[in-house]
Amino acid sequence: MKNAGASFLYIIIFLLASGAACGDADSSSRGQLFEGAFSIRPEARGAHPRLFADERDIVRAVAFYKENPALLKKYGPNQNDLHQPPKDPSAKVDGSVFVSLARVACAWRAGGGDEYMNLLMSWRETLEKCAPVAFTGKLVKTVEDLRAGHALTGLALMYDVLKDAGPRELAHALRVALVKQAGQTYHDLITADYYPYEQNHFSIPVAGLLTAACALADEHEDAVRWGIWAKNALRRAFDALPEDGWFFEGATYWSFTAQFTIGAAFALDRTTGENWFDRPPLRDTGLYLAHIHTPGSRHVFDFADCGPRGDANSKTGQKGYDAPWHSLATDTNFAAPLLLARRQGGAFLRDWLREAAPAGGLWRSDAVLRLLLAPELPEKSVPSPARAEPPPWHYFPDTGVVHWRARWGDPQATALAFKSGPPAGHRYAVNQPTRPEWRSSLGHAHPDAGSFILFSKGVFLANDTGYVGIKETADHNSILVDGIGQHKGGTTWGTFRAKPQSEYNMIRMENVRMGPDFAAATAIFEAAYDDALQIKEMRRDLLLVQGRFLVIRDRMQSEKKHSYQWRLHTDKQPASLGNGRFVMENGPARLVLQNLDTGLAAKTAPTIVEVSLTPKTASQKFQRGFHLELSSPVDEKMEFLNAFCIQSTDETPGAFQAVRIDEKTLELRDGSTICRVTIGDDGQLGHSLQ
Repeated sequence: MKNAGASFLYIIIFLLASGAACGDADSSSRGQLFEGAFSIRPEARGAHPRLFADERDIVRAVAFYKENPALLKKYGPNQNDLHQPPKDPSAKVDGSVFVSLARVACAWRAGGGDEYMNLLMSWRETLEKCAPVAFTGKLVKTVEDLRAGHALTGLALMYDVLKDAGPRELAHALRVALVKQAGQTYHDLITADYYPYEQNHFSIPVAGLLTAACALADEHEDAVRWGIWAKNALRRAFDALPEDGWFFEGATYWSFTAQFTIGAAFALDRTTGENWFDRPPLRDTGLYLAHIHTPGSRHVFDFADCGPRGDANSKTGQKGYDAPWHSLATDTNFAAPLLLARRQGGAFLRDWLREAAPAGGLWRSDAVLRLLLAPELPEKSVPSPARAEPPPWHYFPDTGVVHWRARWGDPQATALAFKSGPPAGHRYAVNQPTRPEWRSSLGHAHPDAGSFILFSKGVFLANDTGYVGIKETADHNSILVDGIGQHKGGTTWGTFRAKPQSEYNMIRMENVRMGPDFAAATAIFEAAYDDALQIKEMRRDLLLVQGRFLVIRDRMQSEKKHSYQWRLHTDKQPASLGNGRFVMENGPARLVLQNLDTGLAAKTAPTIVEVSLTPKTASQKFQRGFHLELSSPVDEKMEFLNAFCIQSTDETPGAFQAVRIDEKTLELRDGSTICRVTIGDDGQLGHSLQ
């Protein structure tokens, strides 16, 4: 079959090169996706299961669940997984159904059960006759590309788990369905008009195709071709993500996407020996997970499209998350971190997994891995041991995000996240223009350069608004110009299409300094705004001292006169204490703010966001906390200087005093401690304590 494969490769490259829509550079770049090798390791050939577990893992799982039948019931399929086959066997099946049935298959393999096998066998005719999920080359336009990825992953997992253990006729039917779906998805991917490499709509079907190739490459003639293309495409998808491991689409989309992409990388490693876990972006993903979760691990720093979203029926978009905002724990997928921990080794990620054990329901991929690998994740949260490494602060330079917390393992610790970088990172901004077939699809990124989130004593003191339909700078802790946010104001998906990526690449973080008792950095983000505003400088200097005092200095300058609006978002309504002083309480914690400027107008209001993804036809507006806005007079040049103190609610707000001694010195007092903040000639903030 080598000659046939070479002929196929020649034909594809010829078609791409001669197509009216593809130039020489485009066809050359696309052609590279067909190059390379894909070979199953000798010890994995003919062996099943092999994708995520092997026969030894299954033996251990069977023994474990025999001793712990209650856990088998807990992790086994629920009513949402027990799908009955359609009356018409040739009908198209939603791909997520096969992921549900994979949980049924894993439960049968781990603990038996005639009812599970009877259900799986009832699908045999449908598996052989059902139409594959197709998206006909139209990536991102619909959800069919995602459903194809689900279908491939679920079918590959079922085939891998049942091939040598279940009825032969069921394995045959699964193989028929898997080959049919893989062939369809391969066709749809290679004929797509363009590739949004950074998008989950691309990486999920590609990951599903790679997983299918790993299951079939030693027994089906087309699987090697699928594997070569999918491996190259998924590698490009990983290379399109920030090099530092920080995920620009938000923690929720990390959970959604990584269960497929990291799963495929894990299967590739197990079946071919090709290891991607020691190189970016997976190398530092453990640091991202640890820092994006707040102390106590029940919430995340909800940048970008994170958390619940509006559904098409306009009724189920929030599901209690907004009553009040941040009252519901974050729903995190733990399957991908477990695979990372198994492959990378080391104690840090496993300690985090023990600390962040699921508090609620399980994602299906979580349950599948628990069933196959026995409960390597703890049943409930276990505090992490004290550790010095890595330090509880980290700078993610590709995305321009600073994370600092007082200490690991303390749910009451103060933690800060401060963000200023291109929408998908500096590497993306440099590399994306070099591939003609790569079209930007940054719809889940937000116009939030210069924003920060503050968490202390188990609650948010300066928050974010999470997943929204229309992305507005006004919904973040940043700066508006004449009431207008970054880009040209809010958009649903097209926030970062107004400028070349090279211009967005000018958004950056500088002067990053961190240690055990402080974090300091400077956000430079004038490039985030519409060029018509003629902003020459938009600069935010931030300093956090001992998780207690926070100082933020904002400087802006333009060729035109503007009014600037400074925004701070909170879960509970801020209250004015007079003389530029405000207090924001949330449960056991309080944030006291002293504004040190004069002539500013101040107002507080509920934060109302549009969460519908189709607001023109089904508007859904929800309240997500409150905000304080400080508005400047109209001028070409402006500065905001704000000082904060983080308190417990049993302290007295009046104990915090902030006084500007001179142009370069600010003194903060909380009754027992004096913090002197100095403003250097370059604008950097320094500090000393008494």
